Amino acid sequence: PDPQYATAHSNLGVLLEDVREDYFGAEAMYRKAIELDPKCADAHVNLGVLLQNARKDFDGAEAMYRKVFEQALAEWYERVEAAVAGSDADGWDEVDHVLSAGFEFFQANPDFVRLVRREALAEEGTGHVELGIALQPLFARAAAYFEREMNAGRFRRHDPEQLLLTGYGALLSYFSDVPLIAGLLDRDPMTEAALGARLNHIRAVSYTHLT
Repeated sequence: PDPQYATAHSNLGVLLEDVREDYFGAEAMYRKAIELDPKCADAHVNLGVLLQNARKDFDGAEAMYRKVFEQALAEWYERVEAAVAGSDADGWDEVDHVLSAGFEFFQANPDFVRLVRREALAEEGTGHVELGIALQPLFARAAAYFEREMNAGRFRRHDPEQLLLTGYGALLSYFSDVPLIAGLLDRDPMTEAALGARLNHIRAVSYTHLT
């Protein structure tokens, strides 16, 4: 598969859908992109949105969203495991590894960010994927880790679940709300310097509250 060629077809589909309102042509482009690169998340999300909004094909939309989610979740697990594998780090050092891995994951997967934001507002029967249910085992594992570290005296006492929800919001919202943040700051929040400053801030605040 040629990812660049697939992306070009997906982009053409967006043009046909948004500018010409040619939904049949757009759908054909999205499906061709997926044929060229079955891992093209952008094409899956775009096709899912078209099926959901223009076709009212909620089952078809859910299938597209689920494909993106499954691919992204597999990558997320790999990143987390890689961040802690073979390391003797505990306490803050391990959290720091995972925070950085999470930030880099959202940065590298804008389509997953779009999907999570869409799913947060979705209603039952409208192409909904139960992301929270799928992520619950990882959430529980992380909560148990924080509880152990607090019991060992390496972290200050906080509600582990609330800590995780706060961290989730701090990481995801920066990438999901780019247009709003750009307006607030009056500059591009996605430059290399801006991303580095944001990650360093999240790490510094997390360290202050945990240690």
